[in-house]
Amino acid sequence: MKTVVTVAALFVWLASAGFANSEEARDPTLYTAYNIWKASKMKCINFKQGTDIIPAGTEVKDIRLWNRRRDSNLDFTTVNDGRKYTIGFTIRWHPKKSMEDYRDMMFTPKNFKELTEGLSAMEIEAINKGILVSGMSKRAVLICYGPPPEHYTPDQNANNWHYWANRKDKIEIKFDHHGKLVLGALSSQEEVKTERQSETMASNSQSISTSGTQVDAIPKIKVNKNEPWTGTWEVETTGGPAGGQWVLKQQGNKVKSVGDHHFVDLSAEVKGNELKGRINWGNEISPIKLKMTADGQSFEGTLAGWANILRWIKGKRKK
Repeated sequence: MKTVVTVAALFVWLASAGFANSEEARDPTLYTAYNIWKASKMKCINFKQGTDIIPAGTEVKDIRLWNRRRDSNLDFTTVNDGRKYTIGFTIRWHPKKSMEDYRDMMFTPKNFKELTEGLSAMEIEAINKGILVSGMSKRAVLICYGPPPEHYTPDQNANNWHYWANRKDKIEIKFDHHGKLVLGALSSQEEVKTERQSETMASNSQSISTSGTQVDAIPKIKVNKNEPWTGTWEVETTGGPAGGQWVLKQQGNKVKSVGDHHFVDLSAEVKGNELKGRINWGNEISPIKLKMTADGQSFEGTLAGWANILRWIKGKRKK
C-alpha cells in the first residue's frame, strides 16, 4: 500500500524527528501539485482563464495561511522568480473542505518528474501546455487542471467532473469506464438554456413523426471521393466561437479554408478519414482533429481553443 504524504504530515514528521527548529523544518522543499492559473484574484476554484499558469512541479516557499472573516487565504512564493501569490478560499465552492485541505492538495514534496512518473508522453505534454486531451487518465487531469470544485463534483470516482473558466462559464469533462477522458466542453448559462430548448424541440419533433406523419428522408449530397473534405459545412461547437459555415477545399492530402469564416485560416492534412491540423485565429493557433463519416456527409472531432479547453466539434455537409 502506498503512503500518501500531505504537506501537513510532512511538517509533523519533521517536528517529531527533532528538526522543528531547523531550516529543513521551516523550509521543506515543496512544489505545486498541479497547474495553477494566474489571475488578478486567484481562487482555489482555479478559474481556467487564458494560458498564463504556474506549472505543476514549480518549487515554492513561504507557504502561509491566514483568515479573513469566514473565508481564508493562502500565500506562497515561487522560488525561481521570487514572486508572491495569494489564493483565496471560498467556502460555498468547497463543501466539507478547508483551506488546510487545499494547502495539502496544492503542494507536494514531489518534483515534476516524480509527480508525473508512469504517465504517458501525451499526458505529460498536455500537462505542460495546460490543456485537456482525449485519453488522459484522471490522475493526469488532476495534475493538469487540479481538483474539481466540490460543490459540483463531490466524488472524484464519478465519471463527470466540472471545472470553471470564470464565474459564469462551467467546463464539463467526461471519462469512460476505464477512467480515460473522452470529452471536454464549455457551457455558459445561456448555452445550457439553449441546449434544453433544443432538446425539447427535438422531443416534440420526434413525437410528431411517430404519431403517423411520414417524413421524407433528406437526400444525401454527392461527394467527390477524391476530395471528400471539399464543400460547404454547417458547423457547431460546444462553447467555442468556431461554429457557423465552413468552406473547405481539399487538394491531395491538404485541406485549406476558403471564403468567409469566423476564424482566419484552417490548414490541415488528411490521413484516411481523419483531418489533423490547426486553425489560426490571428492571435491564437488552435490544434484541430476531425473524423469524417463513411458517407462523407458529416464529421466530428475536437478543437483546443480559448482557455486551452478541449471543445467538441461536429459538422454537416451543406453542399
